[in-house]
Amino acid sequence: RDDEAGGVIRSSDSQVSRGTLSLAVGSMAFDGHPEWSREFADEEVTVSLHRWNWLLRGLTDAEALSRQQGIELMRSWIGHCYERSEYQRDAYSTGERIVNGSLFLLRTGDEELPSDIAAALRGMGRHVASDLEYYPSGLTGNHAFNNARALLFAGLVAKLPSGADLALAIAKERLPKLVTPDGFMREGSSHYHFLFSRWVLEMLWLARRSGQGAFVQLLVPYAALLVRRCWFFLVRDDVGSHWTIP
Repeated sequence: RDDEAGGVIRSSDSQVSRGTLSLAVGSMAFDGHPEWSREFADEEVTVSLHRWNWLLRGLTDAEALSRQQGIELMRSWIGHCYERSEYQRDAYSTGERIVNGSLFLLRTGDEELPSDIAAALRGMGRHVASDLEYYPSGLTGNHAFNNARALLFAGLVAKLPSGADLALAIAKERLPKLVTPDGFMREGSSHYHFLFSRWVLEMLWLARRSGQGAFVQLLVPYAALLVRRCWFFLVRDDVGSHWTIP
């Protein structure tokens, strides 16, 4: 229950129609509240259900999710899962929910979020802030930067100001460690180079539309280099004349 906004909505308060959620692989049909506790053989499919990836897929699928359908599904997940501890411990997955939910709401509407959804996103932001993924022996990697991305969205979209401040501090610390001077991710993964570049571009997009000059100034040089290096990894199919990643 969120102290600032009178509590997070309960599952019994929301109405959900039938439909299909697009997951990491395949989909899951529902009629009424989706089976949120369902486990799949592939863990990536299970986590995609709880990271709300289906919201972004719903923007581009042939049967697109409407704004109201997306809100109903978010309310359903919040009502069934928000207060369960197993869904609060994973800061990475919590952060993905914050960003995917925020992007869906901004893409389908404006800055005015439903108060109950905003309250839940603020609560998720606090969960991320209390469990930042910094690890000893140089094992922190890119997860702490993903935490910063979530905190920026929680701060600017769900109105958790301290989240944006913490996000800037983390980004300043992480970016020089994660990106080489010539613009490659130090981890050496072509796949993660694209994923990380997406994170930076999403943050830059939000910082620009929200007038966050310090964040824009920090991100622009890295974004330019990262995108330029994406072309290093892209492979052209001379038969089909399209570009693919490795």
